[in-house]
Amino acid sequence: MKAPRILLSFLVSLILTSTALFVYTRTSHPPVIRTPAGFAIPTGHLTVWNDSGRSAVGVLDPVLYTSPIPESPSILLKHIAVSPHLAWHVSALSAHRFWIQPDVGWPAHREIRVTVTPYGIASTTIEFTTDANKSVTVNLTHQRVLAYKNGHLIRSMPTSTGVAPDWTTPTGTFWIYKKVPDDHMKGGIAGTPDSWDVQHVPWAQYIYGGIAIHGAWWNRRLGIPRSHGCIQLATATHNLGPQTSTDDAKWLYHFTDMGTPVIVVGTTPPTATRPLQYPRQVPPKRAPTSAKSDASLNP
Repeated sequence: MKAPRILLSFLVSLILTSTALFVYTRTSHPPVIRTPAGFAIPTGHLTVWNDSGRSAVGVLDPVLYTSPIPESPSILLKHIAVSPHLAWHVSALSAHRFWIQPDVGWPAHREIRVTVTPYGIASTTIEFTTDANKSVTVNLTHQRVLAYKNGHLIRSMPTSTGVAPDWTTPTGTFWIYKKVPDDHMKGGIAGTPDSWDVQHVPWAQYIYGGIAIHGAWWNRRLGIPRSHGCIQLATATHNLGPQTSTDDAKWLYHFTDMGTPVIVVGTTPPTATRPLQYPRQVPPKRAPTSAKSDASLNP
């Protein structure tokens, strides 16, 4: 009877050892932690909509993708399809959260479809439609503001941008994030000529920090750099000088929407002048609608 007992003891020991080895092997490789997959469109600027209702994205705002498994941008890149075809890239916020973003911008008036199909995971898709095709180009070299609609130039306006080298208007692709019809701008370097406190700046449209496109009733010579970084346009509003037949600042204000892309290109021409000094007096007329900015701004 000893032989069967010895054999039984050996089998039990073998089973326990195998189980221990199996458990050790599993616990030495932590299981993959999965999270719910999905898309989100961050609040932005260009109007879009999808099946769940209206949302908004900016010209460069990304689509936020949450992966159910840990990923890297280089791997995830191989499993994303974007329609229509355009240049885009992926940025990692964490092991599970990623931005899918166009290199230039989502095309206007188009149905956009983004699909992600990771290894072994069901595909996830979001669809949205972009809004109107309007854009504004600021050409620093030629000191012009150009308004486009559906790819066609519809208006060209002289401007005064920032004076080089200290106050050059930044180049790049921006979008209008704030519109103020009658603004109070103040800021700069206190106690120096490079400070300002100007009331009733008309038709201000902010594109980057304190940089705005706006009317400049104190500027009698547009077409050369004269500002501290802002993009100045002709205006009849508050203008005490000879009345102009073109109120470019007002026209552009009503042409654009929140989120209209503004592309600043070119090189600021050299000039021997410093930024134009601002008048200390308040213009006698007020705009019909007024609002006050909450930032230090650069007229």
